[in-house]
Amino acid sequence: MLTFAVLAFVCGCGLRISSAQEPTYKPVDVTFAEFGFDERAMPESFNLLSIQIRNNSAEPFEGTLRLRRLLSSTGAWTDVEQTQPLYLSPFSVKLVQFFPYVLDTSEEWEIRWGETLDETYIVEQAALTSGARVLFNDPQRVSGVTLGLKGFREDHFPPTVTGTEGLALAVLDHLPTWEEPRRRAFRDWLYRGGVLHVLLEADGEFPQLPIAELNQEPRPTRYGAGRVYWHSKTRGELTKEYVYESIYPTVRNSTPLAQYGMKRGFIDPTDPEFFTDLERHFQSYSDWDSDALLPNRLKELVRPRHNWYVIYAASGIYMLLLFPGGLILSRTKLDYRCGLFALIVIVAGFSWMFRSVGARGYGESTKTLTAAIAHALPEGRFDIELWSSLFVTDGGKYAITHTGESGVYSTAQNVERIDGQATSGRRATLTSDMPPFTFRTLTHRTQLPLGTFRIAPLPGESPTTTPSEMTVAVEGAPAAKVRSGVVVIGNLVYPLNVDVLRDGKGRLTSGDGQPLEDAVEVMNSFRKFRRGEVADLDRGFDRFRDWLMIRDLGLRLLSDIPDFKLSDDRVRVYVLCELPEALDTRDANSPKQPLGSQSGRLLYSLDVTLPAAPAGL
Repeated sequence: MLTFAVLAFVCGCGLRISSAQEPTYKPVDVTFAEFGFDERAMPESFNLLSIQIRNNSAEPFEGTLRLRRLLSSTGAWTDVEQTQPLYLSPFSVKLVQFFPYVLDTSEEWEIRWGETLDETYIVEQAALTSGARVLFNDPQRVSGVTLGLKGFREDHFPPTVTGTEGLALAVLDHLPTWEEPRRRAFRDWLYRGGVLHVLLEADGEFPQLPIAELNQEPRPTRYGAGRVYWHSKTRGELTKEYVYESIYPTVRNSTPLAQYGMKRGFIDPTDPEFFTDLERHFQSYSDWDSDALLPNRLKELVRPRHNWYVIYAASGIYMLLLFPGGLILSRTKLDYRCGLFALIVIVAGFSWMFRSVGARGYGESTKTLTAAIAHALPEGRFDIELWSSLFVTDGGKYAITHTGESGVYSTAQNVERIDGQATSGRRATLTSDMPPFTFRTLTHRTQLPLGTFRIAPLPGESPTTTPSEMTVAVEGAPAAKVRSGVVVIGNLVYPLNVDVLRDGKGRLTSGDGQPLEDAVEVMNSFRKFRRGEVADLDRGFDRFRDWLMIRDLGLRLLSDIPDFKLSDDRVRVYVLCELPEALDTRDANSPKQPLGSQSGRLLYSLDVTLPAAPAGL
């Protein structure tokens, strides 16, 4: 009998182990989730996150796909949820793309399509990149492998330029089968400053490209701020040495961040040493953390301006009247009821005064302050990255939106969980619950027309002319009143000749150049505003020019600045202007209505390309 019981127990354990090893059936599951173009993410930026989700059942699935930021150390949910509607027909597979704002390597991401643990998927911490170098592959054919280049499925290319932040260089040897949004995103990426290498097709001819201007003779080497290189080689003729010597170096990174791993003359996207140095760099102390500095400085400008001198003086008088004033009064010959009455009058009077002068709501109103950077795109459109601080006097659920083609939102922080949601697309919104007299800071990326504004060297400008002496032609004008401007040439900063913006032609600079570290108040980047700068919004907002410029140049450490150098084939013009109405923060429920009063600054970042170098390599 005992032997039978033992056998039964062993068999039962075996059945349990066997059943535990069988895969759990899930009606809906995620087959993969990958960041960026090389499974890495660009820090402090909106990044592409491609998710393939599958319906394993014979029933259609309709619901909402949610993406949450988790701290890897605690598993706590922070920021707001990113959401997208999801429909899956029976036994189908669908690619869904989000654009989360990645801060650093201390976060994971949770994908949810239900409320149970079986309806979740955790995306591991994203390794960091300074920009992917990839070869586009056609998924419908065997594209082959090229040593030294990471392959990327072209059908996973994002439909908006917002998702291309982590792409530094692309190699093409065929015409991708893209619909119009992806063609436009690719065109915007190249125009904004991407690097494209074109190889021969198998028949020995260059392919037709998704940008019509590049299919002309002679073959263009510039497209906006982007560069195009033409190679008389097919994919199969590329060698690792050729890739290292002729392709990698064309990503002319100016930021010290991108110089990590350059000891051997190139950035190898397959080199673990490079990425280890890169992640160590971003996990270290930062002298310039734009994700914290920009929102905090915006909040300083919108905080209530109480008369603290009156409050402090009244507090001192109040304390003196209570003591020793109360003691002195009690020792007089007056009736004690007079002393009590005087005490009531003093307490009531000063309570009323403190409530009137020092209470929240004293002279306050709902308002939004914004600082933004604009990069030129084709057809008078601009790629906008902005930071806003919304202050409200009434509590409630606020729905925030902006005009634009394909917006995306984040609060760009991993400290606070916010009761709200963010959606992307043409009608992108950020919904957030806000108590009265509180702030909500956010970052937003979108593309929208701001009118033509372009600066280019005058036709026939001599290639020997030094950039500081170069004369330019200006097409169009900024979208709002100009406040100031600077020109970056190499590692020098020159005052901008603002008159050239009005005259439409002339010399670009108006003085001698200064080293970047001398021209910008970097040492005081985290210094709070002086009282005069807070009282005068124009003075306070004008300080954002240098902060936004450092953000755009990719600088994080004071020690980075002496080594900084902009690439030799261009100069960069920064024009600070007042915030145009097109960038107002609006109420999503009434899109024509701005959320309170609006003020801020917009910094144009315009690359002026110098006379082109010889075509091809």
